Amino acid sequence: MDPTPTPAPTPPMGWMSWPCLGAEPSEGRVRAVAAHFAESGLRDAGYRQLVIEGDWQAQQRAADGRLQADPRLFPHGLGELAAHLHEHGFGLGLSASAGERTCGGRPGSFGHEAADAAAFAAWGVDLLSYDYCHGPDDLGEAMARYTAMGAALRACGRPITYAICDWGLRAPWLWARRAGAQMWRTAHDLLPVWDSPRNARAGVGVLMALERISGLERHAGPGGWNDPHVLLLGVEQGGARLSVNECRAQFGMWCLLAAPLMLACDPRHLVGELLDLAGNAEAIAIDQDPLGRPATCLARSGALSIWSRPLAGDLVAVGVLNSGDQPAEVVVDLAQLGFAPLQPVHMRDVWTRRTREDALVRVPVAVGPRDLRLFTMQQSGSPGAR
Repeated sequence: MDPTPTPAPTPPMGWMSWPCLGAEPSEGRVRAVAAHFAESGLRDAGYRQLVIEGDWQAQQRAADGRLQADPRLFPHGLGELAAHLHEHGFGLGLSASAGERTCGGRPGSFGHEAADAAAFAAWGVDLLSYDYCHGPDDLGEAMARYTAMGAALRACGRPITYAICDWGLRAPWLWARRAGAQMWRTAHDLLPVWDSPRNARAGVGVLMALERISGLERHAGPGGWNDPHVLLLGVEQGGARLSVNECRAQFGMWCLLAAPLMLACDPRHLVGELLDLAGNAEAIAIDQDPLGRPATCLARSGALSIWSRPLAGDLVAVGVLNSGDQPAEVVVDLAQLGFAPLQPVHMRDVWTRRTREDALVRVPVAVGPRDLRLFTMQQSGSPGAR
C-alpha cells in the first residue's frame, strides 16, 4: 500500500511565478510574494502553493550528479526557503523538465528521475510542474518519461502533487492519471487576451482555453484535474491585460470547471475589485467542492452559454457566460437544471452575495459583454436546504 496520502483531493490553489518573475526567480522575491499573500488574505482564501518556474536550477549539476539551485538566486538553498514557506502556511512548488534540458537550458530531469525526486523531497517540495521542453515528439516516449517521474515521486517518501505540463499536445487527460499525475495541462500558456487565433502555439486567450477544455469533464475528479493554465487577474504582458469583466468571467468559469486556481500576477497588482474577486469565498467553494464534478454546458446560442455543476448538499452551481461584445439576456429553465417544477428554488448570486427565494420555472438572466453571471441554486425543502 502507498504509505503517503493522495495529493490534490480538490483542485490545487496558489501562484505560478513565470508571468510575474520570468526567468529569474529568487528567494527574496518569492518571500515577498508570500508576505503579500499573507497580508492581503489570499493565503487564508486558499492560495497556498507557490510554484517557482524559470531558471531556478544552477547551470550544471553538482559533480556527483545532484540537481542544485542557482546559488546566486537562492543563496540559502531551497530547503531553507521551503521551511520558511511552510512556517508561514504555504507550500513550495518547482518546475522541471522531462527533457535533458529545461526550457531555459538548465539541467533537465530525464535519466535523473529518482535522484531528483529524492532531492525535491529532501528540500520539502510540495508540487512539481513537469514540462516537456527538449523532449522528443513521440507519444510513447513522452508517456514513459512522465511515468518515470511519477513513479519516482511516489517512491520519494513525501506527498508531492504532480502536474504534467505538455501543453495539452498529447491529450494527457487520457493517460496522466496512470502516469501518477494529479493535474495536467489542456492548452498552451495563457495570454492576457480574451480571444486568440485558433492556430496559436505560443499562447492562447481565455476563449481558446475554454474551447480546449470543453468536453473533458469526465476525465477530471478528486485526485486528478484538467488544468487550462493560470488565472489572469492582474497579469499584464506587452500592454495587454483583461478587463474586470473578463477576469470575472475567467475566474468564474475556472471555478465551474473545477480547474486549479493558480494566480500569476505581481500580487501588488491585485487590489480593489480584482482582490475581492480572487478572494470570493463562495466562488472558491464551488471550485473546491468535494464532489469534484466539473460543470457541463447545458445550452449554447450564439455568444451565450449556460453551464451547470452539481455540488455537495443538493446545491447546483450555474453559470451564464456571454463571450460576445454586446449585453445579452437568456432565460434559464430550472427544470433543465434538474429542479422539480413549481417548487421554489433558492437562487444565490455569487458575485453580489444576494439571494432570491422564489424562483419557480424560468428565470431571466442579463449578462454584460465578456462577462459571467454565477449562481448557486437549491430546491426549497431539499435535505441540504438552508
